[in-house]
Amino acid sequence: MTVPSRRERWLALALFLAVMALAYALLVHPVWTGPMREADRRIRDLQERDQRIQAQLRQAPQVDRQLQAVADALAGRPGFLPERSAELASAGLAQRLEAAVLAASPDGSTCAINNRSPLPPETEDGRFVRVSLRAHVRCGVPALAAVLYALESGQGQPRLFVDKVNLLAQRTGDGRDNSGGVEASFDLSGYLDPDGVVGTPMEVDNAL
Repeated sequence: MTVPSRRERWLALALFLAVMALAYALLVHPVWTGPMREADRRIRDLQERDQRIQAQLRQAPQVDRQLQAVADALAGRPGFLPERSAELASAGLAQRLEAAVLAASPDGSTCAINNRSPLPPETEDGRFVRVSLRAHVRCGVPALAAVLYALESGQGQPRLFVDKVNLLAQRTGDGRDNSGGVEASFDLSGYLDPDGVVGTPMEVDNAL
């Protein structure tokens, strides 16, 4: 019987290790190691997800308080016009103008509307529709100030804007200034709610 040489023993050992590695790759890894690693990965994912959920649950009371604060702030601040079309919004602006003038001068002696006419609606930022009304009034200075203040700062009303204000002092028959009042013209505007607009913006009639 021939005794294996040292080289043959090393070759046999290398062959044995190669066979074991091949057996591991073909049998053990797919059946045991691979599934175990996949299970471990899923466990880590579930643990991370649970940690995120727990963190969100801990923050829930704070988020609720912040949302309530925002809701309270929005509820106390005027917003979009309640009407759902430019035509109705123009009529609503005219009614608000009349109400402000009536409140400033119940008998019409210190403030009155000379004329009012709707302007074509404008779309800003591709979404927000601005509805405007051109107003001409004859008022005493205190009454005019009260009208403009009521329109722009009324509580619980839609947010209105007054711009392009022009003032002209009233004059008597001999050309002297009448310190009792002024002729005023201005644009009264508001915005339609983009989530409640019906149809597309249309040009309104030239008179109400």
